[in-house]
Amino acid sequence: MSAPGKTGWNWRRNAGEGIWKYGPKWMRYLSVASPWISLALAVSMFAIVSGRYASSQGVVFDLPEGSVVEGSPASMLAIMLPVQRDADGGEETILFFDDARYLPSDPSSLDTFREALSARAERDKRGTLLLMADRRVAGGEIMRIMELARESGVKHVMIAEKRP
Repeated sequence: MSAPGKTGWNWRRNAGEGIWKYGPKWMRYLSVASPWISLALAVSMFAIVSGRYASSQGVVFDLPEGSVVEGSPASMLAIMLPVQRDADGGEETILFFDDARYLPSDPSSLDTFREALSARAERDKRGTLLLMADRRVAGGEIMRIMELARESGVKHVMIAEKRP
């Protein structure tokens, strides 16, 4: 009688355990299953993240050709600054234009700003608005003011950066 795994005709070569003779037995099964575990984790990660990042509508504008330093001088100026609220301690943005103060969070104040900007844009030949905003002002508020300026008849909007 021959040993198990061997036949009398030697059809199968004797192979050593190779890499499987090292380490604990439970690791053998884990190392064989690891590619499938990785695949399952990757698929579950994509399933979780797939609904989180979606594009939304925004304002599309074309950047002019040329360098940043070129351009006509602005004839209208608007300044956006964040200030502390007295009541709840949060911040709100205040917009200054033509010696008047507007609150972008208040719809009636925003309508008044739109009317003042439209009247000024009609009288102005260049139609260039210089928008100076503090870095703490949210980008969405700046984009909303730019959209409002476009609707009011402003031809060009320049956004300024204050350098130290």
